[in-house]
Amino acid sequence: MVSIPPNDTDLFKRKAVEYVILLGPSDGSKPGPADQVDYLLLESVKRSRGSDRVDAIVCTYDLSKKGRLIDTTTPQGHNRILEVRAYDREGNLSILKAWGVVTQQSQAINESDEYVTLTARQEPWLFGDPIYKYMQWNTKEWIHADLIFQPIIDDKTVDNKADPFEETENDPPLLWILDPESTRTDEARGFQECWPARWTLAEAVYYLFQILGTYQYEDYPTIGRYYEYPSLDDLRGIFDEDLELSDVRIPMGSTLADALDILLTPYGYFWYVRSIIGIDEVAKHYFEFAKKGAGETVSVYLQRPGDQIDNLFTNLSEFRANYNIGDLANRIIAVSSPIQFEATFELYKGWNDDDDGLDLHQLKKGGDESLYPTKRDVGRKWVLNEARDYDTIRPEIDGKAAKELVFNLLDVLTGHENEDGDNYKRRRFQECFSLNPDGESSGIIVEWLNADLADNDNPDGKWEEVEWPYSVLNKECGIYFEGAVPPDELWTLINEDPSKARIRVTAMVEGDTRKVSTVTRQESSPNGADVTLFLDLSSRFHYRTTHIWNTQDLPAEKITRSIIYDRDDYKPNVADDSTLLSDFAHQVRDIEDVTLLSCSLYLDGVDHAEYEIGKLIDKVDGRNLDLNGKSPDQSAKRLPQIVGINEYFNSEQKTELLLESFKEERPRTEIRR
Repeated sequence: MVSIPPNDTDLFKRKAVEYVILLGPSDGSKPGPADQVDYLLLESVKRSRGSDRVDAIVCTYDLSKKGRLIDTTTPQGHNRILEVRAYDREGNLSILKAWGVVTQQSQAINESDEYVTLTARQEPWLFGDPIYKYMQWNTKEWIHADLIFQPIIDDKTVDNKADPFEETENDPPLLWILDPESTRTDEARGFQECWPARWTLAEAVYYLFQILGTYQYEDYPTIGRYYEYPSLDDLRGIFDEDLELSDVRIPMGSTLADALDILLTPYGYFWYVRSIIGIDEVAKHYFEFAKKGAGETVSVYLQRPGDQIDNLFTNLSEFRANYNIGDLANRIIAVSSPIQFEATFELYKGWNDDDDGLDLHQLKKGGDESLYPTKRDVGRKWVLNEARDYDTIRPEIDGKAAKELVFNLLDVLTGHENEDGDNYKRRRFQECFSLNPDGESSGIIVEWLNADLADNDNPDGKWEEVEWPYSVLNKECGIYFEGAVPPDELWTLINEDPSKARIRVTAMVEGDTRKVSTVTRQESSPNGADVTLFLDLSSRFHYRTTHIWNTQDLPAEKITRSIIYDRDDYKPNVADDSTLLSDFAHQVRDIEDVTLLSCSLYLDGVDHAEYEIGKLIDKVDGRNLDLNGKSPDQSAKRLPQIVGINEYFNSEQKTELLLESFKEERPRTEIRR
């Protein structure tokens, strides 16, 4: 039988690290060298990143020094900081391995033993109160609401950082949230004495620390008791200033840890805490920020089988890696929202022409002679007939509007090659996507042809917005006049000559087809088969048009270009995001077309200062085991990143590197302004 080869790494041992545990005073202040205790035995130290971080120290009591487990009570007013330090090469106690506040204690007694375990952690409340209020520019009262950077209003991202007319010289600088509705006009901006400006990611992160800091708001307790604030200049040197925020919402009551995750994660960054010993021999704790998948690259070391083991060339005691090419995506199908078509639609009368001669009082709601219960649509219901429901009720209904609508909602990718499309179905009028001067929807406009306004240029009259009460039908394209009787002016025209009574509606109708982008597999993909990812990007990419398609065989008669198009203050808000959709799909393929690598590394000893959170591991040097998640033929690399470090001190000292093979964040769409 073949025997299992010996583990070469068992042939050497690293020198154990001498550590010291410091337990601070009961007032919660930081410990110093004089606060060393010898009755706590270190079990493990864990460090991680983000709001899910579990930075923790686990110790056990040396009961031979503390005595047996007797006379214990629930603590009262307990608030003590625990630190683990180690000696540097000069013999100074200057290496801070971990710290936390003692919050957990476990006790056990069994037939053979009794023990007490102590856990110190960096709890969320150490970062300060939850964020539940903020001061707004030019207000004297707290705002109790979600904190929003760059809100979306009317489908547009708007700036909401106050840029004062007169610069202030605060140190540290002060930033302010601005209500964007308070600076819509020049007059309003003059009153507020500021312009709206764009938040950068660095400024938004800084603002979170600002509203928790005592130097601005005395109502918030400081987090400076435990942590050092990053400066605005430091943050600007870390984050990409060109990143554009859009509708980033920090829910009321979020902790600082959660708020930082909400801000940073979508833009490919994370945060963690780095601790050092200051020149006063007291610990200082700093917020550090790293970009996912980017950073300094280091290797781990394991010599080839048969080599003379040397701990300068081998530090790896255990290695596990799993390469998965089944869960990637190398082919992308992405779709936009359905086509939205804005136009002016002339409607048909939605009742039988036999009823055109009825008297107005017969159509009144209520009354002894009222025919309303059986003639409720007469004079009131006006329809587009897009589903051909009304072809037989009046001679003038010839289906032209239905044909024109189908033609304009045909597959926008074919260039109207399929002009025989027959998707006649009920739809409904929706608010126009064109915008008024205030940036709001132009709504739905209903007009009637007023013959009294006829002139040389308009011999039949002029179109005038109706002032009669009406509702928009929910299950078909049409309107319904809701008054006690049908509009008098219209019914008079119908009694005289039905062809003179005309109604038109300017609105948007949504179709069934969408822009589609298909990105094919690259030859360099780790997986040689097509693995397709479908993306419904309706909320991001759109096809909105006011263009009227017509031909010699099908001229535009019942459906014409939106009347809003010719207004001086018209904001078309049209969109053809075909190129943006394609670019986005290509970027997604490049991000998703990567081997998923899960990796576990254990190092001998706990003296590995070269491995820190945020660094990348490229390979197992010596064995030449590549940890790049991308194919060698792909230009970019995807390396696992250290996101946590666990150090174990009982029995043999070991370090576990927690690695994450980040996929890049999906590309962010263009900000609409």
